[in-house]
Amino acid sequence: MALNRHFAEANQVQLPVPNGAESGDPVVIGEGDLHGVLLVDEGDSEEGFATVQLDGAFRFELDGPIDAGDAVTGAAVGATEVNNGDDSTTFGIALQSLENGETAEIPIRLSN
Repeated sequence: MALNRHFAEANQVQLPVPNGAESGDPVVIGEGDLHGVLLVDEGDSEEGFATVQLDGAFRFELDGPIDAGDAVTGAAVGATEVNNGDDSTTFGIALQSLENGETAEIPIRLSN
């Protein structure tokens, strides 16, 4: 058995986030390598940190046109960049389509 394993699954971890960030806020941490959504407000357990979900699907408001399966950038969901984050990378994949001119909250599956 590997004795150096830190987490069995690292899908909810405490990470640095911007001051004032709130539960439900999307973040891009590092050079676009980690995409997540805050599960708690920044500072709930430690100032400058929050528990971030790194997998799953979350609803974000987007403007159409978009097809289910399309890549969605961090910028499109309003992600905050942390530690030189790059919000132009793929944040997730749309799980629902929107027609041209339509605006709605749709589920986005996080990419990591």
